[in-house]
Amino acid sequence: MRRRLRLDRGTIRTGLIVAGCLVGRPTAITLILGWVLLIPGALLHFWAKGCLHQNAEVTCAGPYRWSRNPFYLANLIIDLAVCAVINQPLVYLVYLPLWFWVYRRAILGEERRLETLFGDRYRHYRQRVPRFWPTR
Repeated sequence: MRRRLRLDRGTIRTGLIVAGCLVGRPTAITLILGWVLLIPGALLHFWAKGCLHQNAEVTCAGPYRWSRNPFYLANLIIDLAVCAVINQPLVYLVYLPLWFWVYRRAILGEERRLETLFGDRYRHYRQRVPRFWPTR
């Protein structure tokens, strides 16, 4: 039976952790950098999750005022922390384009679903708030 490798958010993060275990070369500096990124990433992650009312409303509170996807932005910061600890440039070069490809697919799918669920309310929110990078 033929099995396909499913590239999704969990699969690529698992791959990152495996790569880190196999080729990682952490140093004291990269461990500190990892913590410097991990802490704000984790805080943003919990804040975004705490404000989210998934499929119940268009969430505009908390970090959703500045980014339509603060949870995913937090995931990026956390994954950058892991990459920093791994301390292998090739890991960044392979992982980051893959990350953006996988997350872009997820975000576009969610945007279609939210537009179907909430119509004009979501379209108005989408016009006011950037997709990913906070600009205000």
